[in-house]
Amino acid sequence: NVIFSVIPDSDTDSIPLKLKSTKTSGIIAIGRFNLTNLQSLMSINVPLVLVDSHHLHMNVDEVSTNNYEGCYQATKLLIEKGHRKISFVGSVYYSVSFKERYRGYCDCISEYSNMDIQTKDIIGNHDSLTVPFNSSDFKNTIPEIFKPSAIVCANDPTAIMLYDLLQTKSLVIPDDISIIGFDNVEKCDWVNPKLSSIDSDISSLGKIAADLLTRRISNPDGRKEKILVETSLIDRFSVRKY
Repeated sequence: NVIFSVIPDSDTDSIPLKLKSTKTSGIIAIGRFNLTNLQSLMSINVPLVLVDSHHLHMNVDEVSTNNYEGCYQATKLLIEKGHRKISFVGSVYYSVSFKERYRGYCDCISEYSNMDIQTKDIIGNHDSLTVPFNSSDFKNTIPEIFKPSAIVCANDPTAIMLYDLLQTKSLVIPDDISIIGFDNVEKCDWVNPKLSSIDSDISSLGKIAADLLTRRISNPDGRKEKILVETSLIDRFSVRKY
């Protein structure tokens, strides 16, 4: 049997109850999980695999996108296309994935320090779970204080929201500002221009997680695994040469 359940961050007490009330052989937990919720899941004492919810110091099986390398490659693309004024948009407090993406971005900028790249990043507290960046900071900063030629977004929903925000400022993508996202969601093909993005290969994440859970059910005392799944660059029409 497969049970699907959406658990908000605020719902901590009912997690064990929900799962203990069913015959649960194993759990695949997908996305953001705060520490309290994770500890509640682990307290059920059944095989558990986290997908894109990285917790460094927890002894638990994990399957994650290589967020660091993916964002490094996104930033490298912009630099190779001639961009020297670049911003990162996405709250580093939103998730561990966002922190890793920002780290990849920063390391790539440092790697090309001889090219005198200027940056101004919007990484403060996010508006909400559905707006994973500080929209006020963005509106007040870009382009009034800093006008980048390109923006690295922490995920595709952020990039797609920036399409609308930039339009209100009469800025055209990619003529005025190039944008690249992360995750390669379906909407990347719906916006105009089509959004360049980093493909996190969701189908492979799911398959690897299911295989890992099956192995863990068969061998519950085996050494825990942390698996990174590589990304690929999808270069569409939202990034131009500068």
